[in-house]
Amino acid sequence: MDSESSFVTKQKEIQAARQKLEEHRDFLSTLSKRVERRLITPEERDEIIAITLLRKVGSIEQAQRKALTDALTQLPNKKAFEEAYQEQINSEKLFGLLIADIDRFKVFNDTYGHLVGDNILTQVALLLKSSVREHGTNRDNQDVVAKIGKIGRIGGEEFAMLLPGVSNVEDLRNIAERIRMSICVNPLQVSSEGKEVQLPVTISIGGSIYTGENPDEFFERVDKKALYEAKREGRNKVVILMPKQTPQQEAA
Repeated sequence: MDSESSFVTKQKEIQAARQKLEEHRDFLSTLSKRVERRLITPEERDEIIAITLLRKVGSIEQAQRKALTDALTQLPNKKAFEEAYQEQINSEKLFGLLIADIDRFKVFNDTYGHLVGDNILTQVALLLKSSVREHGTNRDNQDVVAKIGKIGRIGGEEFAMLLPGVSNVEDLRNIAERIRMSICVNPLQVSSEGKEVQLPVTISIGGSIYTGENPDEFFERVDKKALYEAKREGRNKVVILMPKQTPQQEAA
């Protein structure tokens, strides 16, 4: 955005803010006059103000949630996931990242239509959400619990999952396998042209453990390399890359 466009946008924002301020002043002035005329009591005025403020706050929060939610699946959208990803990076703690993609989604979409495609996306989103809320793995007779930090729809048929506290490749692989199995174990039932159809939907998953490398490069490595390898190996696969050591870790 150039400086002129930025200036125009800022002026519009200022004008809108002034208009809102005038509306609030008129509202308060009207209430004060009604009190003066003894049409309402001061207590009733305060109650009206409180209710109005609560409604406005609720509307703002609803708008904020809507801006960060995928309309179809009701999962966090790409923007929300990116914010959660950055927060996890800033925590400077190890975590697992999984990226899943629905196999042959375009074929389903082209064959049965977009409504069926949307149905598949919605069902997969629900299954992913329920399967990654909390996963336990058993390694060396110890329960390792991974609580999902965020799952989001980051592309057409692509979903990403953050797993705080997962610092072991085998734990991440076991969790990813459980997630993969939760999708492929039963065909998805959809309605097409008035008939119930069962579709053998599967997902491919790529993942790795974040150990402090460049965040963009790490995400790209999981998305473009691990997930790509899972697809290339025949789909309905899990590929977990070994964590990449940073120069500081290599020197230690």
